[in-house]
Amino acid sequence: MSQPSQTSIDENRVVGRAVRIVFVLLGAALVAAAIAADRPFFERHVLLPYYYVRPGWLPAAVRALMVVAAVVLAAVVGPALARGALRPGWQWGGVARAAAALLAALPASELVLRIVEPAGALARSPRWEFKVGALHPRYGWMSRPARASTARDIHP
Repeated sequence: MSQPSQTSIDENRVVGRAVRIVFVLLGAALVAAAIAADRPFFERHVLLPYYYVRPGWLPAAVRALMVVAAVVLAAVVGPALARGALRPGWQWGGVARAAAALLAALPASELVLRIVEPAGALARSPRWEFKVGALHPRYGWMSRPARASTARDIHP
């Protein structure tokens, strides 16, 4: 088996450093997202519209998990992939395609969420629980008093 040339080793080291830098930046972006993930973010992305009694601990727990994931990306995944870059014959095409697919999925899912359920749609929703109930400051949701409603089958 032939020894790799000094040029290919140097190129692999440069790629390894670049991989580490990319994963540190990804970790930093995830920490920034955890900081920016406020209550409206959780209302839109995590909590379901009919889940009115929202647990107060959930946003903090998800934000903490995002920070843990950022640390794992920057401290474990990045260095492991960088070590892989030092191996001769490492193929980056599959890694690049998977990363591009993941990065493209994020804005696409955000776009779908904004189109399907635009802000303020809760008040205009034709869903059954919104027709027969009302928001309550203490319990989240309750039936409207003295109201009779008829359910009709809307399927043919």
